[in-house]
Amino acid sequence: MKNYLKKLVSPKIFVTIFLSVAIMFGAFAQQDTTKIEMHNKKIVIIDGKTHKKQAIENLEKGIVTFNEEIAKSNASITELNAKIEQMRAELETATNKEEIERNIELQEKLIEVEETKIEAFENGIEDINEGIADIEEDLSDIPDIERFNDSIVITTDDEDNHSCNNNKMDGNWAGFEMGVANFLTSTNAIAKDAQTNFMKLNPEKSFTYNLNLFEYTIPLVKKYAGIVTGAGIEWNSYSLSENVNLVEDANNVIQANYIDPAVIDYKKNNLNMAYLTIPALLEFQIPTGKENIYISAGATGSLRMWSKQKQKYFDNDTKMKNKVTDDFQLTPFRYGLTFRIGYGDIGLFANYEITPLFKEGAGPELYPFTIGVRIINF
Repeated sequence: MKNYLKKLVSPKIFVTIFLSVAIMFGAFAQQDTTKIEMHNKKIVIIDGKTHKKQAIENLEKGIVTFNEEIAKSNASITELNAKIEQMRAELETATNKEEIERNIELQEKLIEVEETKIEAFENGIEDINEGIADIEEDLSDIPDIERFNDSIVITTDDEDNHSCNNNKMDGNWAGFEMGVANFLTSTNAIAKDAQTNFMKLNPEKSFTYNLNLFEYTIPLVKKYAGIVTGAGIEWNSYSLSENVNLVEDANNVIQANYIDPAVIDYKKNNLNMAYLTIPALLEFQIPTGKENIYISAGATGSLRMWSKQKQKYFDNDTKMKNKVTDDFQLTPFRYGLTFRIGYGDIGLFANYEITPLFKEGAGPELYPFTIGVRIINF
C-alpha cells in the first residue's frame, strides 16, 4: 500500500501541488497588497516584506491564544484544588470515606490533565518565539513565498474573486489541536521497540499539537462540499525512553550516544520538531440545525522549520536543562494523508506521513502518525 501511494503521489508532483496551493493561498491571505486592474483582469502584487511581517503577526496571535488557554487551565487547577481541600476536610467526619477518596483521586487526575495541557501550550509558546526569532534573523530559515521571488504577481478573474468573497461554506481546518504521536513501520504496523532502535518512545508522553491559523474554503456544492486549504504549524514532541544524545556520524547518519544514568539521568529527553503545513482537503458537511457534521480527507505538505533535542536532569538537586538545535537528518519536506471528522467545534483527526521521519538511510525507517482532537475552533 505504501509503495502504491509513493508512486501515486511522487515527491516531484507533490512539491508542484504544494507550491501551487501555497502561492494561491498566499494571494488570498495577504491584506497589504497592491492591486492593478486591467480590463477584466486584476493583478495582485504581493510584497515579500509584507508577507514576512504578517507571518510574525500571525505567530504572535498564536502566543496570545496559548496564553489564554494556559490561564483557563490554571483557573481550573485552582478550582479543582479547592474542591480537593473541601473534600479532605469532610473526610474526617464522613461515613462514606471510600467514595470521597475516589472523588479526590478523580480531581487529582483532572489536575494532571490540565498540567499536561499547560506544558504543551508552554512548549508551543517557546517554539513560536524561536520561530519568530528565526524569521526576523533570516527569512530563508522558514518556507516563505519570498524565497522563490522577491515579489509574486498573480492574475485572477474578477468573477472568480467575486465567487470567493461570497463563500457560503466554512471549512474546519483553522483551530488548535492536540493529540498523541507515534511511529509506524514500512508495513503500516505500530513500530515495536526493536524497530525504533534509539527512537524508542514513552508513548504516554509523546504529543503533537497543531496551530492552524489560516483557512480558505472553495465551495463546490453550496454548503455541502468544498475544497479546504490553509496553513498551520505542527509541533511533534517525541519523548525518548532511552538515556541518549542524538549525534550525526561522519556518514551523515544519526546515531545515539548512550549516557550512563549514574553520570546523567535524563528525567526528560525529547526530540521536538516544527513543520509549516499546508493541506488540500475535500470536505463534506451535513447540516443538523445550528451545527454541521463534517467529514474531510486529503493530503498535506509540510516543510520543516526547526528541530531540537531538549533534556532535563538534576545535578546535586539542581535542575539542569540542555538544548541542542540541529536538523538531525530529519526529512526537510514531507507529505502525508489526513482524515478529519467532527460536529460543530468538536473534531477528531488522524494524520499519517507517507514520508519517513529521517532522510533515506540516515536513521531508522519510521513513519510518523498522530491522532487527536480539536479543542479550539478559530
